[in-house]
Amino acid sequence: MDPIMPTNATEQVTGIYTYFKWVQETSAGQFFLWILFGLFILFYLSIKQYTSNGRAFLASSFFCMAISAILTVLQLLNSMYAYAFILLTGIGVVWSYLENRVE
Repeated sequence: MDPIMPTNATEQVTGIYTYFKWVQETSAGQFFLWILFGLFILFYLSIKQYTSNGRAFLASSFFCMAISAILTVLQLLNSMYAYAFILLTGIGVVWSYLENRVE
């Protein structure tokens, strides 16, 4: 029979960092990925009201790239996802450049 919770439920949490490590472990490494995805959507929709789609995409992906770099250094996010946000920022740079070039 498989255990209900595949992690140590009796782990002692001594601070916010150990709590986030525990949350990341129990969510199979997906917690901060979905937090970043939600922040990306939130910032994109907020910035899109004031500027073009390319610039909004660039700004939101850059913000999430910076946060993902911090989370990767703290070992709260897999580096593969940080590379994905770096790629999204690069796509945003090209999109913003091409969008401004057409205008």
